[in-house]
Amino acid sequence: MTEKSTPDGIKPVSITADSRETRAGIALKLQAIPGVTLQQAEMTSGDYLIGPGVVVERKAATDFVISLMEGRLFDQMARMTIEHERAIILVEGNIYETRSAISPEALDGAMSYISLLSGASLIHSPSLARTPFILHRMALHVQHGLGYEIPLRAAKPKGPAAAQYLL
Repeated sequence: MTEKSTPDGIKPVSITADSRETRAGIALKLQAIPGVTLQQAEMTSGDYLIGPGVVVERKAATDFVISLMEGRLFDQMARMTIEHERAIILVEGNIYETRSAISPEALDGAMSYISLLSGASLIHSPSLARTPFILHRMALHVQHGLGYEIPLRAAKPKGPAAAQYLL
């Protein structure tokens, strides 16, 4: 992790986008974010490489459901987890509102499998417009860390009244 930033405090990040991932316009939106350097390459798995060994597969809700129904989703995940240290599926939109014949229980099962058993992570984006910002934030965390230490425990209550309140 580097701690470098520009004089105005912007931390640079490098993201590689699959050259076939162009229709959604995310690459252009990523390039507009200050500090982002975007490269394009034909990737064998995933859509975005956001740091060393961390790959993201972006799926619109409909594509997620279709990939699941056709069996492609688990093949893609397997490739990603073999080729990279961390694999992330980023789902845009609501998978329960896709007008498909798949049951909510099957969707629940797929999400549970991805999150708990596959070795991949599942992240939600409410919309295509929000996705570039989520990708940028993940790249910042991978490449620079959080930027602060996470407290391991909460501060002790100040004064007896606060302590009694917590009892």
